[in-house]
Amino acid sequence: TVGKLLMESSLLNAWYRRPLGSPLQQTAALIQGPLLPITLTRVTLGLVGASSILLAGLIQGQAVVALCTAGTAMILAAELSERTLFFKAVCADKMPGNLAE
Repeated sequence: TVGKLLMESSLLNAWYRRPLGSPLQQTAALIQGPLLPITLTRVTLGLVGASSILLAGLIQGQAVVALCTAGTAMILAAELSERTLFFKAVCADKMPGNLAE
């Protein structure tokens, strides 16, 4: 999860710095602009969820179950946020099924 977030953030920054033109650059601009709250929620949930699961490996007792459950729920919520970003941030030139003008 953490590696995936780091890779995606480096790609987004690389695309965002270039002049706006391609669909990937428009998507990067949306993710780092109007959709930034969803992006930050996704990153925060992913990092805290992964940290919870890693911390659960270091402790013993009943807290392990609670940390693993909470961490898994947070990672699931982060993945759902990623899906939301995917469908909201895509910049398609044409929708399938429509006549091109």
